[in-house]
Amino acid sequence: MSRWENRELDFRGVFDEVTRLLSRAWRTIFVTLGVTLLVAGAITARTLNKQRYYESTIVLTATEGEHAEDAVAHTANKFQDHVYHACFTDSALTELMLKHGFRPDLQEKNPRFALELFRDLIDVDVYKNEFIQPRWPMTPPRSARIAISMRYPDPEQALTIARDLGISW
Repeated sequence: MSRWENRELDFRGVFDEVTRLLSRAWRTIFVTLGVTLLVAGAITARTLNKQRYYESTIVLTATEGEHAEDAVAHTANKFQDHVYHACFTDSALTELMLKHGFRPDLQEKNPRFALELFRDLIDVDVYKNEFIQPRWPMTPPRSARIAISMRYPDPEQALTIARDLGISW
């Protein structure tokens, strides 16, 4: 049985192995460089062709009426869900989609999917919400700020739709 030192390469064997690896690397460097440039070019082209969305936001103030229930607190999520689902109903959003010409091709083929795409472009955020505190008799009415944001490829159209969402609310 031989020792491991006897199986190791000597200086000439190491030199031959390094030379073989370097010559192999030079043969494949152009293929590797070519593939790298193709992948980088594809990623750059995809990024440049990606559709950009512009966001417009309007802020509304909701104030409690005189006939509101006393001592009932509403969480921000509950209020936000109310605005998002009860105020922006399917019929109201469909009317806005038709008015602004949102994806008429998709509205003909699958109106429900077009409505969901349109709904995904809308964000509702409730802040400075005083409705989370209970209201006691003889206290001033509570209020909340509601930010309605619309993302759209055209910035002017985004602002117009956001304003129409505020009016429909």
